[in-house]
Amino acid sequence: MRNRLLTLTGALALLAVLGHYYAKPLLAQVRAALIENVDEPGRNPFSLTANTPNFDATFTVPAAKRYVLEQYAALCNTEAGGSLQSVWVRVNTTAGALASYAVAPGFLFFGSVEWAASGTTRLYAEPGTAIDITANGNLVTRGCSFTLSGYSINLP
Repeated sequence: MRNRLLTLTGALALLAVLGHYYAKPLLAQVRAALIENVDEPGRNPFSLTANTPNFDATFTVPAAKRYVLEQYAALCNTEAGGSLQSVWVRVNTTAGALASYAVAPGFLFFGSVEWAASGTTRLYAEPGTAIDITANGNLVTRGCSFTLSGYSINLP
């Protein structure tokens, strides 16, 4: 009887020691499976593109989404003598967050001049707000192509 009691006590002690070391990772895995990581950048990527004969483009954030802008780019085609000095992206809030950058030199392409630029940023856009991207300079243009990319967060 005493041997059985000692065996049972030893087995319980062994389970307690093993449980102490293995329960924490197991609980973390269970918790991770139950909780959704809504801020994960790779969860909901987006890319917005506009080809326009103008110098700007506007995008609107859809309802129940928050956009986090991380990358923007512009490619503008101008007549000879035209130039592109900067491209800026703005989220139209009451504060008017703004990011701007200088443009790389242009290159001649079949009788016109191509200007290209890109930049990284971190701008947050709430549902229903407008996102503007604009090319500035001495633009005698044939058109611009704009791209914005980042990830979206689903809002309740």
